Amino acid sequence: MEEKDIFLETSGMGFIIYADFAVKKIKRGENFLSEHYWKPEDVAKEVNSGGIVGVCTGAPGKYRLSIREGIPCDELWENSILRRRLSIKVTGGKIYFRDLYELMDWDERCDESQTIKIDDGYYTMLLMGNMPNNGNFGENQVIFLYIYKNDTFCEPRYKGVPDFTQYRKREELSNL
Repeated sequence: MEEKDIFLETSGMGFIIYADFAVKKIKRGENFLSEHYWKPEDVAKEVNSGGIVGVCTGAPGKYRLSIREGIPCDELWENSILRRRLSIKVTGGKIYFRDLYELMDWDERCDESQTIKIDDGYYTMLLMGNMPNNGNFGENQVIFLYIYKNDTFCEPRYKGVPDFTQYRKREELSNL
């Protein structure tokens, strides 16, 4: 897996993570966001199936996604008050990271700087971070994203949009 930092500027309330198969159904120019990805139950269906995985950041802004392979060290995990566990199915050897609002006028072309190369398969993604020092989400905020491969798909159980802005109780890595 390719490890790198992705600098993502969003004009919407979050970003999406997906592999090729998940967006084949979207036609160029289609407003997929309002037609198929606006209601919380529609987002949950995509997220829980490992298709188009949306993450609510609560604000437009500039984010640095620090993408790494494996499981984070205990110190990083324990010191991150913002956490989400997500799953994704990968086909095509690549994962894409894009602004949620790009779903309003779809264009499948994506700059390579917003992708990582990865083997096909099932993956768990652990998103971690903290409230920015200035108290505003999206102001050069760092989100650590650790990815590890699974033998089978680990279905998350979201009822709506995974919200990265909600503080979580401390969890043990062994509970993942």
